[in-house]
Amino acid sequence: MLSKIPTESPSLQAIPDLGRLQQQARPERRPRYLVAEQQALDLLEKSVHRTPLITPSAQGPKTRFLKLPPAQVCSKVLSSAAREPKLVARAAELADILLVQGVQLDPQTLHDLVLGLTRRGKVALALPPLDRWLQHHADTLEEEEEDRGIRADALHLMTGLVDAAARAEDTKMLRQVLVRMARVGLMPRPQSITGILQCFMRLSQPHIAHSILEWMRRGGLQPTIAHYTSLLAVPRDLDPAADARLLVQAKSSYAQMLEEDVHPNARFYTAYIRLCGRAHDVREALDAWNDMQAQGIPPDLVLYSAFLDACAKCHSPEMALQLYEAMLSQQLQPDVAAYSTLLTALQGPPPHLAAARQVWAAMSDAGVQPNATALGAYLDILLGEIDEALELLTNATQQPSRHAAGASAQLLRLYEHFMLAMALKGQHEVVSHLARHLKAQGLSHTAVTAAALLTSQAMQRGVANGRWLLLPSAEGQAPGGGLALGQLNVLLGGLVVQGHPKEAFELYDWAQLEGLRPNAWTFRLLMCAALNAPTEAQFELLTQVLADSRQVGADRTIPCLWQHASGGGQQRRRGGSLWCQRTRHAVLGAMRQSNKARELLGDAEGHFQSSEESDAKMQQVLAMLGRR
Repeated sequence: MLSKIPTESPSLQAIPDLGRLQQQARPERRPRYLVAEQQALDLLEKSVHRTPLITPSAQGPKTRFLKLPPAQVCSKVLSSAAREPKLVARAAELADILLVQGVQLDPQTLHDLVLGLTRRGKVALALPPLDRWLQHHADTLEEEEEDRGIRADALHLMTGLVDAAARAEDTKMLRQVLVRMARVGLMPRPQSITGILQCFMRLSQPHIAHSILEWMRRGGLQPTIAHYTSLLAVPRDLDPAADARLLVQAKSSYAQMLEEDVHPNARFYTAYIRLCGRAHDVREALDAWNDMQAQGIPPDLVLYSAFLDACAKCHSPEMALQLYEAMLSQQLQPDVAAYSTLLTALQGPPPHLAAARQVWAAMSDAGVQPNATALGAYLDILLGEIDEALELLTNATQQPSRHAAGASAQLLRLYEHFMLAMALKGQHEVVSHLARHLKAQGLSHTAVTAAALLTSQAMQRGVANGRWLLLPSAEGQAPGGGLALGQLNVLLGGLVVQGHPKEAFELYDWAQLEGLRPNAWTFRLLMCAALNAPTEAQFELLTQVLADSRQVGADRTIPCLWQHASGGGQQRRRGGSLWCQRTRHAVLGAMRQSNKARELLGDAEGHFQSSEESDAKMQQVLAMLGRR
């Protein structure tokens, strides 16, 4: 905290100059002003901490101390330092010390420090000087005949701190400041309460938001429509199951608002209808829409888009078409967001192909450029019309874009979506056609498009459970956010079908380095890859798969290729697990054809036919290979 003592100590006459620093500073001489602020703060810090200054003289070095400047000068120095990110933390600490020493700092100085600390993300550092200031004026704030100047200063100071904490979404800081306001009998300004309510709602703390509204009522403040609209803010990372509970709270607030004769506006209904869509309650959205029309509130484009979104989430294409017609009848031109939401609603089920074509033509006639969402929704509706879908993709590829990289990424996502959908439907020729079309547009395959193509080919060639590989994986993403386990299995299956066992094992090794945990399907696919490898490599690859599967399945969460003996028709062996019959035959066949196995076992071909002996020999081979 203490600054280093300069080689040439400043004179005591420098202290009165602190008050003239701001007057001498000019905006066009900013670099010199910065130096002045740094010097002023250093001098103030030395005077506060009573840092000794050594000055030479004829009689020898003399020790002197800087006098503490007046409160007005201290306030100006701290306010100037609060505007500089590198100085504001030091200024806040000095302000706390000065208040402890009884220096009456200007409330505006503390407000400047709050703003400066907010910009630096250090709002919590403002609490100590606030507490000192409140403690210094505690008697004045508690008097029956209140000093309105002091109370106004306290309200101004704590309101700034509340607004800063709300913007930073620091709920702990918010609660601490609100407790201090309640202690001295102060209430935040109405606009500040709006930000507080939104903050607590976004951070999934609606019970605190509703309790603040009750506090307002007890304090004699009537909630406004802005406050009720804030209670409709959707929390972040909200569990989909909690949407219904959130709508129940919104219904209660809506009824209470009408009882208090608070008139809703278009913004309130927009937020309310969006919440109905999230809760999949289109009937409640329609009731709110009728209430809005009964009150004579004209819907705008944003409100129409919100209701269209609710129709899409609730799978109500007919209602979405009615809204579209009403929008056109009111001479409202839909934008790309409204068209995208309408096309999403027309996906059905069942898909409304004829209506979607009309909407797409109307969007084109209006000169509205479709975005990736609109293209994706229209492609979903065109799943059975491959020629029309390919023409749509070609036109989208040829359209100029200011952001070529972004447009390319959007198109790749469309190809991914369309190829996966067609592969799931068993349209293998369509998938191959789409793959050729993608390359013709100068685009490169992604992991998803390659997975769709390879798995489609696997399904076409009769690979069992190929369709299962296209479904979303129950496993999560890799820790680094990379390839998902489901995609890994899809790619492995495609490489096996295409006869590339070496590439399959290289992909498996890479996935292990990425931290992916294989499952039973991974090892079954690797078994197929090992059996399709060259004869001499089959045995080593099989033993690698067996050893890795046993290691992963040791906790019995993945049975893999090892079958645990458990009585019930199986003879329990000492020492642990049994191979299933298919696995045993595969390994025995590879061992009989492997020169390396015969070398390890001493030409053991033909000498282990029983299951127990073969298991023992294979355990021996695994030990020799060092793959336990």
